[in-house]
Amino acid sequence: MSPIALHPNPDLRDDLDPPADASHPPAGVVVFQDRTLLVRGIPWVLLAAAVLLGITDRGLTQRWDTFPFLISFLFFGMPHGAMDWVVDGRLRADFDRRITLPRFSWYLAWMSASAALLFLMPVVAVLGFFVLTVIHWGLGDLDATTTSLPTRWARVAAIAGRGLLVLGVAFAVSPAAAWAPFALLVGEGPGSFDADAGVRMVGMAAVVAGGIAAIAWMLHRWRHGEHRAALYDAAETTLVVAAIGLTDPLFGIGVYFLSTHSFRHALRLASTPEVLPENANGGSLLRRLIWVHLLSLPLLVPTLVMLLGWCWIQFGSFGVDDLTATMLGFFLITTLPHHLLGRRLPRIRRG
Repeated sequence: MSPIALHPNPDLRDDLDPPADASHPPAGVVVFQDRTLLVRGIPWVLLAAAVLLGITDRGLTQRWDTFPFLISFLFFGMPHGAMDWVVDGRLRADFDRRITLPRFSWYLAWMSASAALLFLMPVVAVLGFFVLTVIHWGLGDLDATTTSLPTRWARVAAIAGRGLLVLGVAFAVSPAAAWAPFALLVGEGPGSFDADAGVRMVGMAAVVAGGIAAIAWMLHRWRHGEHRAALYDAAETTLVVAAIGLTDPLFGIGVYFLSTHSFRHALRLASTPEVLPENANGGSLLRRLIWVHLLSLPLLVPTLVMLLGWCWIQFGSFGVDDLTATMLGFFLITTLPHHLLGRRLPRIRRG
């Protein structure tokens, strides 16, 4: 039983690790009902807001299409990735700040390989990034919303369902707008992408495949007695599809990235004692989320400097479209090592 859960001062108790009594699970186990409110509730509110905005004023989402990504520079998006420096060190038994950089060399090597691929074969690198994004985002949502260890094929269905729908809807609804930031990244003009029927058909095929996989995953949960979770998945999938389909695709995907993927990953980091300082683990969830952002600064600050330099060298300005394209380029070269490191995180204990 966690000593902090029994502390008489309620401000020092872990809100996701309450004390045991007749109406609470034992300490040391996350109360899943409370966690569901966070993991589902906050993303749903923001996704629903995007849906409402898309219905009432889609033009606004086109004018402010980069806004969610620019916010994620400082909140949840970039910070949850910049925590990788600390996470990599803390997950090692021989953790020592003096040897963090050499230990981080594997991460930098994958970044270098991805950067080389982007320089030599930019379109291939972007397509590979799309595939990896489907896996990374799908797996992130699966880990955040399941309480059990599903079968291999059920996991594949859950991951593919979410990831394919996120990207597929964007390219099915507006392929030119979905490709626009990547066109800048690979050196094409903003209007050079030929949004022909073939590209739209690829997006529609991804939507169909993703929809079938998502339904298969929901049916799997329903058959295994997870009725409420299956209904939650249905509601969330509807919100994700609507948020991306009814708004500018970059805006909708940005809202999903910021409110759902990044928030859930940051929440997971804030709920993983192994990656936080000992004096942070007893604090409230808000305090631990602040710690996640503070611990990201040693990697976040040089990253932002590098992004600004990259943006200026490639585009000669700091326009919002240029910054967003550069940010997506950075995600392209970091997602693989970020994903591999995330697979080393311990599973969150749930009741």
